Amino acid sequence: MSAIGVTAQEKLAATSVLLSGAGGVGNILAMDLVSSGFRRFWLIDGQSIELDNLSRFPCAALEDTGQPKVKILADHLRRRGAEVEAVFTGNEDPSVEPLYQESGWFVCDRNAVASRLLCAR
Repeated sequence: MSAIGVTAQEKLAATSVLLSGAGGVGNILAMDLVSSGFRRFWLIDGQSIELDNLSRFPCAALEDTGQPKVKILADHLRRRGAEVEAVFTGNEDPSVEPLYQESGWFVCDRNAVASRLLCAR
């Protein structure tokens, strides 16, 4: 299967990853994680693709401008075999709190200090 073995690949595939922030770092990290064998993702981001950030979002195209970042990234990850729940909101939304509790891994890719503090709770 891979150099790390079948058992390790199965563990990666069963581990859920919560990614808070699907921006320049977050989308690259998610693509690397799915390439490594992770298959379960929750994506949280309340921003949309804009022309000035399109260059930092390799899975997006010009026609994706205006679309939620999490939608574009989720579609890309699904094409790679991942199960994805995309939430178009910020960390301050109480509906995302259970996702933090359920995730096996948690990654915070947020620019604003306030968002980082919410990730740290």
